[in-house]
Amino acid sequence: MAKYQQYESVLLRDGQIGTIVEVFEPDFYLVDIGHSPKDWDNIDITEADILRKATKEELEREYQESMRQLREQGILE
Repeated sequence: MAKYQQYESVLLRDGQIGTIVEVFEPDFYLVDIGHSPKDWDNIDITEADILRKATKEELEREYQESMRQLREQGILE
């Protein structure tokens, strides 16, 4: 069984926070990263790329950054 589950948010070793959208094998995942259409991406990772689950504080910072970028790009008012 995989250590992380679908829809969990994780902190990656490169400092990005991503959300697991698919679990393919016990240690192979498809993860959504980015803050806005400008940098959204899906990446394939393994458990070795994950430091740990993201904290509530980290998720709040990511949310605030996403909102800032979406407003800056005129997507949100």
